[in-house]
Amino acid sequence: MTKKTFLFLIVMFSMILQSCSFVQLFEVNSSNTKDSEGYFQTENDTLRIIYNFNSEGGTMSFLILNKLNVPLYLDWRKSSFIQNNSKNNYWEDIIETKTIGSNLGFSKSQNLNTNLWNLNSIGLSAFASIVTKPERITFIPPSTLIPQDKFTLYPKSYYSFRGKPEIKEQIFDSKKVCKIQLENYNTQNSPLIFRNFLTFSTTENFTSEFYIDNSFYVDCVKKFKGKFLGKFQSPTSFYIKGKSSFHQEEPDYSDPLYK
Repeated sequence: MTKKTFLFLIVMFSMILQSCSFVQLFEVNSSNTKDSEGYFQTENDTLRIIYNFNSEGGTMSFLILNKLNVPLYLDWRKSSFIQNNSKNNYWEDIIETKTIGSNLGFSKSQNLNTNLWNLNSIGLSAFASIVTKPERITFIPPSTLIPQDKFTLYPKSYYSFRGKPEIKEQIFDSKKVCKIQLENYNTQNSPLIFRNFLTFSTTENFTSEFYIDNSFYVDCVKKFKGKFLGKFQSPTSFYIKGKSSFHQEEPDYSDPLYK
């Protein structure tokens, strides 16, 4: 087998695997956050928060903009990510230690004729430990954005539909037909309900506080071939990638996605 033929077979095999793979897309809705310009956003006279969940497994990723002419303070200890009623802390009272250092060796050689040593390089070692503690209070200057992206929304590799999913077809500009399995939900039966609870103050000692409590839920799960993922991605959704038949048992070819 020639090298050219071998490379051709690898490309063809990869294309076959891709055609057999699938993704599941989780579309998110919100009961108290507006979908503006393709992003979930919440805004008042003090701040604006912009969300982007688009990643594999989903990420609680958001930006906070201080709209005031004075500093704004965020207390992470009094803030939480709530996932299906389970509280997750943004801040924990722990100390992290990191060790950094460098090594420089040396060598020497001997001139047998003169019996003299030549020093070629000198060795030097230096190490230090850096002790850090997570920032509890974040200072946000006026007219400044800060990012946060700590938690995964759906840390699983597969979602099983609860019933028989609806089957739809969508045709794109390329005239390629995407067959979609989907299941819709509401706030009462959603497989994932999550909240972002944040505590702010305009004073560093938090003599007065106010809270932002944004709620979200998955209102639709779609399953389709992975090659169509880019057509569906948005900041208001996230996805998980299914494995191809190369990594799992023989797929069920009666599944409409394989027809």
